[in-house]
Amino acid sequence: MSEQATEIKGSFTLKAGEEWRVEVSFENKVVIKVTDGIAEVFGTELANNRTYTFTGTKISVYSPTGATILHSSGALASDYVSDETAMPQYTNLHLYLHAMRDAARRNTARGPRVLVLGNRDTGKTSLANILCAYANKMSHQPLFVNLDPKEGAFAVPGALSATPISDIFDVETYWGDTITSNITQLHTKQPVVKWYGFEKPGENLDLYKYQAAKLSVVANLRAEQDEIVQQSGYVIDTPALGANDAALIADIIADFEVDVVVVIGNERLFVEMAKKANGKTVLKVAKSGGCVDREDVFIRAIQHRAIKEYFYGGSTVLAPYTSVIDYNDMVVYMAPEERDTDTDARLLVRVKNGAATLQNTVVAVSHVAASGGSAQDALDSAVMGFAYISDADDTKQKLKVLGPVPGRLPLHLCLIGTIRYHE
Repeated sequence: MSEQATEIKGSFTLKAGEEWRVEVSFENKVVIKVTDGIAEVFGTELANNRTYTFTGTKISVYSPTGATILHSSGALASDYVSDETAMPQYTNLHLYLHAMRDAARRNTARGPRVLVLGNRDTGKTSLANILCAYANKMSHQPLFVNLDPKEGAFAVPGALSATPISDIFDVETYWGDTITSNITQLHTKQPVVKWYGFEKPGENLDLYKYQAAKLSVVANLRAEQDEIVQQSGYVIDTPALGANDAALIADIIADFEVDVVVVIGNERLFVEMAKKANGKTVLKVAKSGGCVDREDVFIRAIQHRAIKEYFYGGSTVLAPYTSVIDYNDMVVYMAPEERDTDTDARLLVRVKNGAATLQNTVVAVSHVAASGGSAQDALDSAVMGFAYISDADDTKQKLKVLGPVPGRLPLHLCLIGTIRYHE
């Protein structure tokens, strides 16, 4: 059905245990207000009598107690109410983890480190969001680890990150604002970011495993230095992984010292994980009935929006800064296009193909100064921030660079991958 410009208004009541499943396109929006009762989006409670605006998303509004909801929108791609929900299972999982966190707090011990596994579009990120939001409600501050580079959490696509969750999520921006986002209503999130540069682990498995392992070192160090994070544990989101990815899963479990594995809806993967439990708790939960397949064009639109909002903001409008720099002033590394893993240990090589090579690339800026820095230094550094090369002139050897803050781009080692952006 083609979308109409006509505004649709209405109100309805969710009974306890029901959820309203909504799909809204990027050209449309839905405005929601909860006037009575309790309703939440992926674990984050919606305040009564405040309006929330959603666009380009597929969400479920769940009510544990019953709620009255006002809404207005154009024609929605899909919306319906269902009482067949996996939320009771997810709530029980949260309560199980909460008991472990409480025991860790009493005994000054380590909280649960939870790995969420499943196939594509099974709701892994939604469950991770719910578990983090519920933990935060109980005064815990789990470390959310995003190992899915397809969609950056508190960063742009192509990145892996680890972020302490010390406040509620901003449901309208899904994850919420980072420290680059200027003044916000909620506490800004402060992620540690490692650059991978591809969408799927299999595109450069050695580089992915290396960066995930390096991120685990930073995460584990953060937990050692922060008692609250240590006792709250981790919630680790992953890309689509199955039983054939057992070796990679084993590496992630070892790197992050995982002790609870949650498998969504994949019986074969659950059985394989249970066989190799080695003292770890392996649990299987149902895939939410609200999960839908996301077309590639929808994912591309989400990626484009994430990059755009990094520079320009969302509801909080930002003012990025454009500068022009010499191509020769930038020291940029990327994964080699061809590499014999048996004889070539290089994970990164210097980009020397001319300025035009960098046009429309998203650039990860490291903390390492370009003067005297090496490829290994760039690889081992966390990301300081991101820049976008909007134009490149091979004749003049000039680059037009968009950054999130005023001033010239720092002369630091930079990394690129296959992530592109077009304004």
